[in-house]
Amino acid sequence: MTIEIFWSYIVTMGICACIIPFVNKAAIHLGIIAKQNKRTIHKGTIARIGGMAIYLSFLIGACIFLKTDQQINAILLASFLIFSIGFLDDIFDLKPKTKLIIELVAALIIIFYGDISIKNLEIPFFPSFSFKYISVFITIAWIIGITNAINLIDGLDGLCAGVSIIVLVAIAFTSLTFSRLDIAAISILLAGAISGFLCYNFHPATIFMGDCGALFIGFMISVISLLGFGYKSSTFFTLGAPIVMLAVPIMDVFLAIVRRRLRGQKFSQADKEHLHHTLMLKLEMGQTRSVIMLYVATILFALSAYLYVFDKKAGFILFLILCITFEIFIEYTGMINVHYKPILAILNIFIKSPKLPSFSSQQRKNEIRVALKKDKKIFSEEELAIEKEKMKMKKRKIKNLVVAISLVIVLIVGGIATWYSLQNKNNQPGTIEEDPVYYVETNQPTPYMEEVYDALIQANDANDIEKEKELVAAYFAIDFFTWSNKENREDIGGLYLVYPDVRTEFGKYALNIYYTNMDEHMITYTKEGLPEVEKYELKSISPSDFIYEAKNLNQTYDVKLELTYKQKENGLPIDQLQKDVVITLLEEGDKYYVVGVNYTNIYEKEA
Repeated sequence: MTIEIFWSYIVTMGICACIIPFVNKAAIHLGIIAKQNKRTIHKGTIARIGGMAIYLSFLIGACIFLKTDQQINAILLASFLIFSIGFLDDIFDLKPKTKLIIELVAALIIIFYGDISIKNLEIPFFPSFSFKYISVFITIAWIIGITNAINLIDGLDGLCAGVSIIVLVAIAFTSLTFSRLDIAAISILLAGAISGFLCYNFHPATIFMGDCGALFIGFMISVISLLGFGYKSSTFFTLGAPIVMLAVPIMDVFLAIVRRRLRGQKFSQADKEHLHHTLMLKLEMGQTRSVIMLYVATILFALSAYLYVFDKKAGFILFLILCITFEIFIEYTGMINVHYKPILAILNIFIKSPKLPSFSSQQRKNEIRVALKKDKKIFSEEELAIEKEKMKMKKRKIKNLVVAISLVIVLIVGGIATWYSLQNKNNQPGTIEEDPVYYVETNQPTPYMEEVYDALIQANDANDIEKEKELVAAYFAIDFFTWSNKENREDIGGLYLVYPDVRTEFGKYALNIYYTNMDEHMITYTKEGLPEVEKYELKSISPSDFIYEAKNLNQTYDVKLELTYKQKENGLPIDQLQKDVVITLLEEGDKYYVVGVNYTNIYEKEA
């Protein structure tokens, strides 16, 4: 993680912490406070627009640390609409339909102005039907769904803020693994602002974030997750990872829909049976322990998504265990229906406990067993009181034990995940730390790429600067101009060697130019028939006149190469087997990055 990202967290957290007291006083003076009703659990006068401090500190941090482009501008514009409608709702209690309309407008801004949406995902059993035709509707549903899911969990002190911080940090670390510093920067920036607010919002809270904060945070998380984790697209990292990280709020919304549907209620009809209510009221865990338990659950789900990056099997197993545990919790607490307990009933076939649900024949046996073992002793009122007190003490000890065990599990799993990621970082498409003498290897190399990569590492180890320049440019060019090892058009070759600050723009350039009609060619010729570079020849290395003005870096070089394509039978027609390319390299911190490529356009879409 770069030092700039770290400082962005500290700065926004400090700004928000300083703004909160002023927002609190202003809100109380204006009477914008949380109203008490049968659903609320707070007491006293508490301001409900703490989200204003989060929003303002995020904006200030964005002005200091973020480099704006069209996507960032779209996010800032749309999030302003979301914050505004949330702020008005905190004051006037707007109708749900009014908020939904504004959320829809904000989602459309993200999709059409920011060009941010769920892309390049095929529908199972319909490979010829491209997902892009319905991506707009799916993206709108995702943005609105996550926005309101985060808002719904804002029911206990510190819950929404803490869960959001965990999710944002998880997204940041995962995006850093794929060298997406832009996603990490905006995630950590928002996490810092929320952290400053959490200092005042953790139980007992002195201020609430309100809809202006919860809707804004939910909207930002939904959009940040859509940015993806690099241009190497996959089902898991375009949609799966965010779903896993946001499992707690998503499951809470899903359960609320099912529960209210079964009871014939409207979805907008509020109740006190959300996850946090169940922990606090049904299990009598209190606010603090209930919030900590949901923190633990969110951390474990986030760890399963992060672990999946390094070991798919381990990540999936952890996720499956968490899902089964969550299902047992739902059945035990009766969150959906008191009669919905299939797994507990199956387990009780072997456990044979009268306290657990059973199938009809087994239930009868349990009733007989209980009748035979029933103690007919009659307790006095004093003895009964002592027994009740013992039971309360026992429950209290069990709850504390559960919290302690959960924290230990988080530490163990977190330690294993960290150790495993460090052991396997050389096999990943990116690296969390910007090591100045380390070059990432593509996760889909051709035999020739492996040969060139080995030579690059040897040149780096030997401190052969000229050879290192040549091989960095060659390795990038071979991967960039080879299509046979790609899954789809967003699987851009060599992106991990591009300078991080321009990686996003370079990816857009590649998608719109060289990779624009790759998907169509894959259908026609299959991957085996697509272009593959089999050899390169160095023509020259010379100083470049390119200057990276943003950081005033002028140590740049033009590396001219001649690439030779492999001749393939029944493959994509190649007008010329050789291609001259010029790769522009930027030197920073004893490492070379690609900042430009110039070539003859052979496979571009015809004008």
